[in-house]
Amino acid sequence: MKRHVLKPPVPVRALVIAAIATVLGALIIVLTAALPWPGVVFALGAMAVLFGLIVLGYALLAPARKQLVISTDENGYQIEGNQQQTARGSWSDVIRATQSDTGARITLELRDGHEEHIMAPGTAHRTVMDRVAADIEARLADRR
Repeated sequence: MKRHVLKPPVPVRALVIAAIATVLGALIIVLTAALPWPGVVFALGAMAVLFGLIVLGYALLAPARKQLVISTDENGYQIEGNQQQTARGSWSDVIRATQSDTGARITLELRDGHEEHIMAPGTAHRTVMDRVAADIEARLADRR
């Protein structure tokens, strides 16, 4: 059995925003304690720190929740992801597989007229999707 794990990239922009908000908020809190500023400024600093921590938590948890796992073996495939239902199928039910021009989506055309779509989460690397497509093509070629 071969497993392909597709993960979105690390959200660098969100991590930068979280760091800036947390540092600025902490700086405002410290300055409020050192200088005779009103309590409203302290509250703004605390809200900035809280915002930074919330964004940090989301930035760390979101990529793991958008992970997609494609498992293939000689009999068929299984697609698992937190954001979608699990899909299973047999290679004998697949007519053909195609990959989009951008490489971000693989479509399995089934005998019953339905299609299974494998979409890269976020902006996953094309090389990973190319490996998945090559594995699927090899499985379909073995079937023939």
